[in-house]
Amino acid sequence: MRGGYRKVVITMNSQSKYTKIYAQGKLVVSVTSDGVFHKTIKENQYLKYPIKSIAFDVQSLKDAEQAGASWGHARDTDTGVAYKSSIAHIWWAGFRFNRGYGDQIALALTAWVRQGISLQLDLFPKGVGVETP
Repeated sequence: MRGGYRKVVITMNSQSKYTKIYAQGKLVVSVTSDGVFHKTIKENQYLKYPIKSIAFDVQSLKDAEQAGASWGHARDTDTGVAYKSSIAHIWWAGFRFNRGYGDQIALALTAWVRQGISLQLDLFPKGVGVETP
């Protein structure tokens, strides 16, 4: 086990399974059979420097890919907001850092899709040339 990670596959029933990925005894992400990894976050846990973003341990992201994930889904338990991105986009547009807890990769909130609406739309006030549903 590299970096203290272990994977546990749990079969829910004969047609549904998911993989839980742990780091040092703590669940960091789970991967569902439809190829989506799930992470729960809290608004105060977003990486705020240098830009507001959502971060992942690099090894957990690699483990999620090995478990079949191609999409990432992060849900903020404080606000209920959900964020979605392809893992390929996280690798391509993310920035790496290490603050003493292992190699991390973070994707700016503006690069995620939120509740089906790109966060780029939030840059414009309502009624200024951009229609929002």
